Amino acid sequence: MPVIGWLIGKAMIAAGGILVYGPLVLGVGLTIYAGVAVGKGIADAAGGARDASRAARTVEDASPAELEELQRQHTEGQLNQHKGIADAVKQVPQLVSGITDISRRAGGASGTAMEDRDVITDPIDTLTVPWTTPGIEPAGSSDPSVAFEPVEGFAVAGRPFPLTLVVRGIESGAFGVVFEVSGPANISLQELQVQGGRSTAECDVNGREAVCGITLTMSENGVASLKAKSGSATAAVTVFTNLVVNGGFEDGLSAPWGTGIYEPRPQGIFWGAAEAEAAVVGGGHSGGRHLQIVNRSPVKGNIYRTLSQKVPVAGKADHCFTVWVRTENGTGGMLTFRLNDSWGEVLGTQAGSPEWRQYAHSFVTEDNNIDVRIVSENTGTAHIDDLVLTPGRCKVPNGVVASGAAAR
Repeated sequence: MPVIGWLIGKAMIAAGGILVYGPLVLGVGLTIYAGVAVGKGIADAAGGARDASRAARTVEDASPAELEELQRQHTEGQLNQHKGIADAVKQVPQLVSGITDISRRAGGASGTAMEDRDVITDPIDTLTVPWTTPGIEPAGSSDPSVAFEPVEGFAVAGRPFPLTLVVRGIESGAFGVVFEVSGPANISLQELQVQGGRSTAECDVNGREAVCGITLTMSENGVASLKAKSGSATAAVTVFTNLVVNGGFEDGLSAPWGTGIYEPRPQGIFWGAAEAEAAVVGGGHSGGRHLQIVNRSPVKGNIYRTLSQKVPVAGKADHCFTVWVRTENGTGGMLTFRLNDSWGEVLGTQAGSPEWRQYAHSFVTEDNNIDVRIVSENTGTAHIDDLVLTPGRCKVPNGVVASGAAAR
C-alpha cells in the first residue's frame, strides 16, 4: 500500500506540472509556427516582387509573340507578392499574442505579474486585384485615342469635303471606329475596322498610329457635326457650309471669282487701274495654295485692283465673314474686303503683319445675292487664304481675331 500511495502522489505531482507548464509549452510552439509563417509570407512576397520586376524590365525588348507570356508573369508575380504580404500580416496577431502569453505565463510562474498588451486583432485580407506598374500593360486594357484634324471645317454644299481622323495607341494592330453624323451631311463610310495593322483604302497604319481619310458632303447650307467613337474614346468635328466657293483658292483663280456685280471685265478676273498682279501660289494658312497680290501703285483716287464673286445668301439676315491674311511691306489701304453690292461693309487689314492673322466681320446682307470683293489700293504684298461666309453673326468683334479665340 505505501508503494501505491507513493505512485499516486507522483502522478498527482506530474499532473500538476502539466497543468502549470503545458499551456506555456503550447504557446511557445504556436509562436514558433507563427514566426515561421510570417517568414514564409515575406519570402513569397519578395519572390513575387522580383518576378514582376523582371517581367517589367524585359518588356521593352520582347517581341509581340513574347509579350503575352511576360504579361502573365508580371501579373502572377504581383499576385504572389500581395498574397505573401497578406499571409504574413495574418500571422502577426497570433505571433504577438503568443509572445505576450509566454511572457505573462513566464512572469506568473516566477511570481511576477505582467500587464496586458494590445495586439492586432483584425487580419488583412489577401488582395484580389493586382497592382499595375508603368512597365507593362495588358493588351487591350485601354482604348486608342481618336482626333479629327481639323476640328472645324468649312465645306461648300454639294462638294466633297475631306477630313482626317488620327487614331493613336493602337494595340495588336487592330482597332474599330464608328461614325455618327448629324445635320445636313453625308459621310463616305459608317465605320472602320482594321486588323493586323494593315493599311486599307481609308487608313495608313504605321505601328501604333493610323491616319484615316473620310469624306463629308453637305447636302445643303447649314452646320453638321461628325463624331467618331473607338471604345470609350471619342472625337468630334463641326463643319459649316461656306457660302464662298473656292475661298481657299485651291482650284486656282477661276469662276465663280470674276462674277460680281461689275464683272466680267476685259482685263479679266483681277481688274482695275493700279499696277498690280494677283496669282495663286503654293503654301498658305491651310491647304496647298493661296492668293497673292502684289501692288506697286501708291494710293490715289480710283486707282485700285479688285476681284469678287457673287454669293447667294438669305437676304436681310446676319452673316459672319472671316479671312486669313499676312502682308509684306504693307501700307494703309493695301488690302480691304467689301461686302454687299454697295461696298458699304468694309473690313480693313493691318499693314506689315508677316504672320497669318484671322479677321472677322459681322454684317446684314442687303439682298439674296451679294458681292464678296477683295480690293487693293496701295503698295505692298498681301497673302490671302480661307475666305468663309456663314449665316449668323460672328462670336467676336469686327477686326483682328484674338489668338486662340473662335470666330464662330
